[in-house]
Amino acid sequence: MASKGKHGGKGKGGGSRGGGGARGGASGGAQASSTPFKWEALPAMPTKRVYASAIAVDDLLYVIGGSDQRGQTLDAFECYNPKKKKWMRLLNMPNPRAQPAVVTVESKIVVIGGVGSDAQPVNFVDIYDIAQKKWLEDVRDMDERLQGVSAVVHSKYGTLYKNSFFVLCSNCLLDMLRKM
Repeated sequence: MASKGKHGGKGKGGGSRGGGGARGGASGGAQASSTPFKWEALPAMPTKRVYASAIAVDDLLYVIGGSDQRGQTLDAFECYNPKKKKWMRLLNMPNPRAQPAVVTVESKIVVIGGVGSDAQPVNFVDIYDIAQKKWLEDVRDMDERLQGVSAVVHSKYGTLYKNSFFVLCSNCLLDMLRKM
């Protein structure tokens, strides 16, 4: 028997997108009595912003850059510890920007491209060493200015493969080989 899902469609298991889903639509139409996730209010970030990028590393959430309410790009770099429910301000990023791509390579956070203070794409690459708690110096920028990009680490067997990561953009695929 088909049931009407919460999105108005018909389907087995209580959803319009097929069986299963977050509510656990098990076979036979059984429904879980509660969702396994809950919303919880957390402490506000120290820096109000939009268009920031975030990445989780070793049970911590890092929030990078963004724009303030006037549209100015930010160099803010902050970390949230969910176990302690506390924010920490970290060293500001060397190059302020909004919407950069972010990846983790070993114990380093790599911040790539984004939008600069002039609302134009930037070619900056900044690398934060988590263990040393500092931004690395003498990091080579990209040849191209990029915004709206995604990045992914190229790994093999859980480790960085040939010391590389990829940056994906609308008309290019950059394989960035770096010595970090």
